[in-house]
Amino acid sequence: MVHKPNRVAVWLILKTSYVFVIRLDGAAPRVAHGRVAPNFVEELGEVCAAAGLTRGWVGGVRRGRRVVLAFSRNIPPPVQQRLRNLWALHA
Repeated sequence: MVHKPNRVAVWLILKTSYVFVIRLDGAAPRVAHGRVAPNFVEELGEVCAAAGLTRGWVGGVRRGRRVVLAFSRNIPPPVQQRLRNLWALHA
């Protein structure tokens, strides 16, 4: 028997853990939760398009006074680093 996570439980985890969540759903990135600078979202879309990524998510996690990025597994480490560099410019 395969256990599927409850949507409410997943929503509560996202709600309590992430300051923002940006989803990649094909065409353009979409802010699914929270608020983030529009310029960052636009540049994130450009970086992901250049890397050929069409699916995944990027989230902001509060660490003390800072917000650091978390990524879905399908975003490769070099792209993660480029996005961290962009976040440092926009945060």
